[in-house]
Amino acid sequence: MRKMIMRTLALGLLALSVIVGFIVIRGCDDMSRGDGIGSRLGLVPPPISVTFRESMMTGYVLQLHNRSNNRIVANVYVENKVRNQRIKQSFGVPPNEMKEIGILESDWAFESGENGYVEADGFRQKIYFEIEDGGRYRTW
Repeated sequence: MRKMIMRTLALGLLALSVIVGFIVIRGCDDMSRGDGIGSRLGLVPPPISVTFRESMMTGYVLQLHNRSNNRIVANVYVENKVRNQRIKQSFGVPPNEMKEIGILESDWAFESGENGYVEADGFRQKIYFEIEDGGRYRTW
């Protein structure tokens, strides 16, 4: 009888620890702002996604999609190894909207072979990208 009580108590404490851990990492975190412990630890991905489209002028246009109810500041880093050039700029993305960034917005024409990342203020995880030939791209 005593062993059963101890086993039940141990399982209860384990379950409580898992629940508290989940609440700390996920439940108490305002995922759209990035000021919770989960986002600071890199456990919560930024509520932003990255796509590209062909530009009407030259190169490609970066599209930043904000999936949150708050304005996000996105820091964009791009590198062109062939030209030995790089740039880092910040852009505000309104809540639940998309921001397009091309040659007119950043003085940078995104080209095939370039790579970089986007990070959102308050979040540790970065979204990496690479622009491939033919307008294909990949993110991770």
